[in-house]
Amino acid sequence: MEEILQPQPDTGIGGKIIRYLGTWKLVKGVEFIQKGFFLQFKSEDSEKRLHEKLRICPFSSSKEEEIAYIGKLAEKLREIIVEQIQTDQAKLFNPTFIIPKLHQKWRKILGANSLNMEIQMIHFKMNRTDQVRDLIRKGDWATNLDLKSAFHHLIIYPPHRSYLAFEAMGKVYQYRAMLFGTHHSQIFFVQTLAIVQKKKLRETDIGIFNFVDDLLLLHQNKERIREESLTIMRILEAFGWTIAKEKCETEPKQQINFL
Repeated sequence: MEEILQPQPDTGIGGKIIRYLGTWKLVKGVEFIQKGFFLQFKSEDSEKRLHEKLRICPFSSSKEEEIAYIGKLAEKLREIIVEQIQTDQAKLFNPTFIIPKLHQKWRKILGANSLNMEIQMIHFKMNRTDQVRDLIRKGDWATNLDLKSAFHHLIIYPPHRSYLAFEAMGKVYQYRAMLFGTHHSQIFFVQTLAIVQKKKLRETDIGIFNFVDDLLLLHQNKERIREESLTIMRILEAFGWTIAKEKCETEPKQQINFL
């Protein structure tokens, strides 16, 4: 059997917040964080139907895309977002590919359509960007915080990782940290952040509007929001979140680019 080398589990962004259980204990979030993201199947037959679809989806791309993909895959292995497994451990192979982003960057994608067809549909009300207009008051000052690779901070429940497997370059991998592509990913992320907001961030008088991994902070007092923005960043970091400081706008403005 081929030896599979895995990175050390105490480094990297993948599942990072589970390493901060002492802080999560303060807001009674330990059980939720320890279990992590899990699949809620439509029926008892869902896993059987997925098993019937168990066949490798070979990675296919141009040479340029292959080079970019190898780099992205290596990055996700370093960050403990994905892990290599034996072929017979996979319960579902998902197609994987890479798409170009702005500024000559790339995004690695896992196509989870087959899995999503067997996951329960949960009606969940997300914040909408047009709601910002109703939140802003005349004279408000604003700052903006951005969470880096936010979804990957939550682990995937170990028995369900094998449903998020894929093949690339002749090897098989699975996600160990939550990814964006499943129906429930946004729900789990919002619930995770809400634990902090309801139990800890409610102590501040700063207006907080979050749209997925972007947080807009509002207050009438310029100095107050400058100080509180830094405090909120420290609180988020204490819970294990990684702040994309290069994308944040911590200097208060009355006109700010949000999203």
